[in-house]
Amino acid sequence: MRDPSHVKNRSRNEFLALYEKYGYKVTKQEATKISKSLFDWAALTKTPSDVFEEIKNMLKAEMQNGSLTGFYPHLQNGEIFFEQRFVFFIGRKM
Repeated sequence: MRDPSHVKNRSRNEFLALYEKYGYKVTKQEATKISKSLFDWAALTKTPSDVFEEIKNMLKAEMQNGSLTGFYPHLQNGEIFFEQRFVFFIGRKM
């Protein structure tokens, strides 16, 4: 919603399947989670206010047992934060 060029976030298993499909063996993988301020994240790309409000409302709803967004929102000092997740793979051609 914030960036129309981002159409899909692949899961770890989807990435592993791609490595296998193209003949690579994963030799190393690491996962990192970073807690990110929703406000700072949206400001970074000058997210339009209507889009920001929609995202914020979805995250608030999840925190009140609403639909899952996959961002694991939580309050930190009264501000909405979420988890930004990264996975790093190294592979070798088999």
